[in-house]
Amino acid sequence: ANKRNRPDIAELSKQVKSLQSDLKASKGTLSGMSKEVKASAAQISALKKQINEMQESNATLAKSTDTLKKELQQMKAVLGSAADFDDRITSLEVAIKAIDAHRSQVNGRLEKLDKEVGSLLRAAPGA
Repeated sequence: ANKRNRPDIAELSKQVKSLQSDLKASKGTLSGMSKEVKASAAQISALKKQINEMQESNATLAKSTDTLKKELQQMKAVLGSAADFDDRITSLEVAIKAIDAHRSQVNGRLEKLDKEVGSLLRAAPGA
């Protein structure tokens, strides 16, 4: 019986060694993936922080734009149609347009970052 089982035992030993080798490789892969997940989490956190900062900046710009628009309306009411004040009003309108353009760019960046965060969250293992 011992001679008959010896080849089976040898084969099973080879299979156990192969499985142990596979297990080590899997642990290495798992360790690498764990590092990638941690790096992705850190990246997501940084992107969320950027989004929050840009949202705050956007809110500040919106308030500035509203304030400038109100001041412009007040100036127009006070100044009437005086020619020398038209230049001031025009420069304020240009400033408002520039702020609106910047706010629009910030909104575009916010949307892009939001999409990137969404993609990272969907791509993160275990999400």
